Amino acid sequence: MTNQPKYARYMWLLPLAMLILAALACDDVYVPPPMVDRVEADTSRVYARVINIGVTYETYNKPGKINGYQTNDSGITWQPSDHVFAKTITNSHSLSMYGEALELNGFTVWSYPRSIFRGVFYDGTTSTSTSAPRFQLPDGFVSNAAQGNMLYVSMGTEGVLVAHLNEDGDGFAPDWHISSKGMDALVPLPLTITQPITILTVILVILLTPPFALVHAYLLQRVWAYVLPSLDARRMALRVTAGLVVLAIIGIIFWLTNDRIDLYEVLAVLTGITVLVGVTITVLLAGRAQVTDATRFRLVIATVIVSLIVPGGVAALFAMWWLVFGIVFIYWAYQRVFGRFVEYREPTPEGRVQRWRVDRIAIEMVLIITVGTAAIIFEVGLLQVFINRVLGSRGLIELLSFALALGGLFFVIRHYSSQRAKYILKLEADAPVKRELRLMTGDMWMHTIYWIFWTALATAITFIGQMAAYSWFTSLLKTTVSRG
Repeated sequence: MTNQPKYARYMWLLPLAMLILAALACDDVYVPPPMVDRVEADTSRVYARVINIGVTYETYNKPGKINGYQTNDSGITWQPSDHVFAKTITNSHSLSMYGEALELNGFTVWSYPRSIFRGVFYDGTTSTSTSAPRFQLPDGFVSNAAQGNMLYVSMGTEGVLVAHLNEDGDGFAPDWHISSKGMDALVPLPLTITQPITILTVILVILLTPPFALVHAYLLQRVWAYVLPSLDARRMALRVTAGLVVLAIIGIIFWLTNDRIDLYEVLAVLTGITVLVGVTITVLLAGRAQVTDATRFRLVIATVIVSLIVPGGVAALFAMWWLVFGIVFIYWAYQRVFGRFVEYREPTPEGRVQRWRVDRIAIEMVLIITVGTAAIIFEVGLLQVFINRVLGSRGLIELLSFALALGGLFFVIRHYSSQRAKYILKLEADAPVKRELRLMTGDMWMHTIYWIFWTALATAITFIGQMAAYSWFTSLLKTTVSRG
């Protein structure tokens, strides 16, 4: 009988544990999707080869079926073909692809279109089912063939790019198109959405999540209240915003249905129109109110700034919507706080001066809170790195540092606002004003809670709406493919 330690009888568990860890560390099995890998041409036809047909998780290590296709109408339609491809690859041009950019002799001549559209409506699912298409472009040298003045380029899972070089030879002419009709083995990713009901639903989701139109109308109202009574300014802002919403709907439809134009091009045009409309109406209203040239210039600058806030939030694609809400709610809260001390009901010269005093301190509070919050995030991040490296993770210390930084921000808000308000609002230090200033401190805390609450609520609603919208968005193209 051997005299072995007790733990020796359990040594067989060690290789088992190593196998389990190795299995957990391994990536998922790569299943190559069907894709075009070769194109050739003769005097009358162009041929394309599709590989990896029928490859599944069970047969990923075996070559799939290969189908050939041909076209004689510039790639409008493809038919099955028995063409035998040459053993040696012959390319008409030295084309290579890196990421989504197609390069010729080191210069980008074309990029795969609709990156923003695909980022919004496609989540990159790697399922091999026909309802969840794979998106994979060539990497490195790209097979291509020329027939006459037309160039045919293999585009992986998306089919064949049909184009010809422009006169300068540094890009493709505008009549390029991506062709895969008839290649039943491919499941290319749709680049447009054309179903009317789907388009209508997308428009409603975009306009209501979040309600940027109301935010824009409120910001315009705050500018035009300098030259119009408050109620008239509100009505004017709502009418103008309604017109801009109609233009936005047209832009969304154009973006969804046009495979050559992506979101930022449409957004740039709509932003230009938004700024132009706002500035034009501001100049007309300022002319009617007979304000000075300096006042007109300030109103135009303010209109340009507020007209860029909402387009900036849209361009951020869900990422910075909370910042737009924060800016608007901070301004709204402190404008209400300081507005109690000043009378500015009518758009007279004196009323404009008083209104600007309130708006100025409210805008300063927006800047103070925004910069202060950014500084807190930066400092807490540095402190967290220091604590993790020196002492190890200390959640209590990190929480304490964050609380101290947040308390410091509130102290700055309280001290700065009260002292600055006395100076900007021209408040004299008599007994009623002193009493009002003391009340203002408590009122400010209450309104600080207001903007924190409303910003948090709006952000939470936005995130919930975003998740629901994104989940639905990313199912649209898959549904379109499965229906097709």
